[in-house]
Amino acid sequence: MRRLGTPTTNRFGGMPVGRMLLLGFGFMALVVAAMAYGMFGAVEQLGSANDEIVGRSAPRVLAATQLRVAVVSLQQSQSAYMLSDAHDRAPFETARHEFEDALGIMRSGETDPAHRALIEKIATGYQTFLAIDQLILDAVQHGETALAANLATGAEQLDAAFMDADAESLSMLEQRDAATAAKRFAATTQAARRAAWVLGAIGALSVIVLSAVITRAIRNPLTQVQEAAERAAAGDLAAEANVVGTNETGRLAAAFNTMLANLRARENVIRRDHQRQQLDGQISRSLEMTDTEDDALEAVRRALGAVTPERRVEFLLADNSKAHLTQVVVAGPDPAGPGCDVDSPFACAAVRSGHTITFPDSNALDACPRLLDRPYGPCSATCVPVTFMGRAMGVIHAVGPVATPLATAEVEGLNVLSTQAGARIGILRSMAKTQIQATTDGLTGLINRRTFETRARAVLRNGTGFAVVMADLDHFKSLNDTFGHAAGDAALRVFAEVMQASVRAEDLVARFGGEEFALLLHGANPTVAVETAERIRETLALHLTAGDTPQFTASFGVVESSRGTTLEELIRLADAALYAAKDHGRNRVVVSDGSNSRATSSSEFTSASNVFAAAPNAGRASGLFGRSDRHTGFAAIAAYDDPLDP
Repeated sequence: MRRLGTPTTNRFGGMPVGRMLLLGFGFMALVVAAMAYGMFGAVEQLGSANDEIVGRSAPRVLAATQLRVAVVSLQQSQSAYMLSDAHDRAPFETARHEFEDALGIMRSGETDPAHRALIEKIATGYQTFLAIDQLILDAVQHGETALAANLATGAEQLDAAFMDADAESLSMLEQRDAATAAKRFAATTQAARRAAWVLGAIGALSVIVLSAVITRAIRNPLTQVQEAAERAAAGDLAAEANVVGTNETGRLAAAFNTMLANLRARENVIRRDHQRQQLDGQISRSLEMTDTEDDALEAVRRALGAVTPERRVEFLLADNSKAHLTQVVVAGPDPAGPGCDVDSPFACAAVRSGHTITFPDSNALDACPRLLDRPYGPCSATCVPVTFMGRAMGVIHAVGPVATPLATAEVEGLNVLSTQAGARIGILRSMAKTQIQATTDGLTGLINRRTFETRARAVLRNGTGFAVVMADLDHFKSLNDTFGHAAGDAALRVFAEVMQASVRAEDLVARFGGEEFALLLHGANPTVAVETAERIRETLALHLTAGDTPQFTASFGVVESSRGTTLEELIRLADAALYAAKDHGRNRVVVSDGSNSRATSSSEFTSASNVFAAAPNAGRASGLFGRSDRHTGFAAIAAYDDPLDP
């Protein structure tokens, strides 16, 4: 706020301008009357012109100005009670009374038809404004905030704009009349001065001196108001008229300064709203660019530092079970954070209530007991629940000195962050869960056939050598028929666990469909592939001996990646070797030689490689591709798969 010029103080003890003029011109009238009776008529005209300015024009100009200010106050106070939780209409009622008082002043004594018509138009618009306000009030009381907002920004705003425009027109008319009255007054003054010069030097000197004093007493405050108004019109709302006094000019300056103060307050509100919206947008964009939960938590950490840079803040997040809370983000000057020991979402009062809770003093009787005995002593705290689709996910916990809780803007920022962080983390977790469901087999937990083919095709494109092993449970239908489907599901899970435990982390293990499984062994030659298959077969036998699952075996078909050029061809060869193993007694490993006519049993392959025999009690001869044509559909399916597809 910047006051303009040297302070202007009323030298007449706050004497009203009208009284100053009456005394001054009364004195002049006495002087002139003593010198010439003829001056009496001029003084009478001067007094009449002065009465028009003081008694009618100036109050009506001021009332017209107050009428415009009241229109703005009506809109502002209406918006305030709509947005506040308590819906307090007291400021609105005050603004309404101010408007009606100003309108009553304008109506009283008005004889000009144009003025009266404009005043009645404003009065009609005001009645429309009150009618729409009643609709807004009813909507607010019934919780129809959207309807209330539409009425306020639609019909109400339009009606207020019309009222403001009409009030501006009325103010211009009144100012024009005031200017005309001032001109008449000036003309009368000049006539009186000329008469005074004629009547004598004493009368002229008295008029000049007294007029100068009165003019200075009125002009200087008005000049201050004028300069302030010009600066305000140029955008400098910090300018104020530096006028001290209780008369008309002082009250005019005070009213003008009050109007500027209201405009500054409104500007500050708009600026704070804009800053909050900017921060909200930055938080939203930051979280939208995260692809993982860790990235989202880092974005939350940075946002916490921006919203509450001077406070200890932490983000406690629930795991997927929703039963445990863990500190995942810390911000502020203390690397340990506030240190809240709440261990589950619903052990937190803020989460249970579903609302932000502020505790001004941790030692208060109604403060959260978890705030007691903190290492940094008594504190104030704000706890903001984090939810996603109505389900608790965690809490943001900020602490500070006693009796200095977070500012309103900081609380609003944390509320926005909690909403957006909960939504983003919830979405990321849902996406991860959906991805797992889309890529894995629900029964065994292994990757599914499509995922296996997509990843295997990528390995094939990279040119890395590997081996494909196809496995199938022997006599699975009989196991299901004899022991039931629950036993069959248990057998599939056991076999999946054995396979997963028998390979390296970088190898691929998949349930290919039904009781058929697939392995991709990175960098494996046929020898390593056979060893792996034998290890699975032997481990399975040991596991079944110690468990409750019915006994079963599995057969395996192996092919090296150099035996084919496409994934579908390798799968077809491995599948053919698998069914050769089935045809030659089951519970064994058969290696494909890459031809379309035969597959080599593990006994032939391992004898040439000096490794252990593949199947028990046998070094079986090679088998033919007995039922390979039954699985030509693998090639057709794989041909349409693209690893870049979602």
